[in-house]
Amino acid sequence: MGWLGLLFTVVALSTLAGGAVAEPVCSGAAPAAGAALHGPVLYVESAAVLCVSVGEAKTSWVAVTLDKPAASRGALMAAAFGKNARCAIGADQRGACTIEDVDLATVLRRADVRETAANWR
Repeated sequence: MGWLGLLFTVVALSTLAGGAVAEPVCSGAAPAAGAALHGPVLYVESAAVLCVSVGEAKTSWVAVTLDKPAASRGALMAAAFGKNARCAIGADQRGACTIEDVDLATVLRRADVRETAANWR
């Protein structure tokens, strides 16, 4: 199953689950300090946490707590969801990430991202 198939599976399962208690979406092992990881962002938990897939299995989806959180979950969704991320994990276990090889903070300041974030529900 490719990345697009995984993305559709996550959306379908989250829709079907409704109010049911489910496993965390990002169930991969927490990255160690000094680790570097990359892959598509397949889930945005909050303004401070995104989920990067480092493999095709759901168990390889890794939660990355950002060193500089976005202003809102919608802003992070607009900036990162479905795009390739590269994250370097610091000694504090927080990640400094780029999206499509551009610093996340720079992406978050783009007008198109701010507009999309404002309309995110």
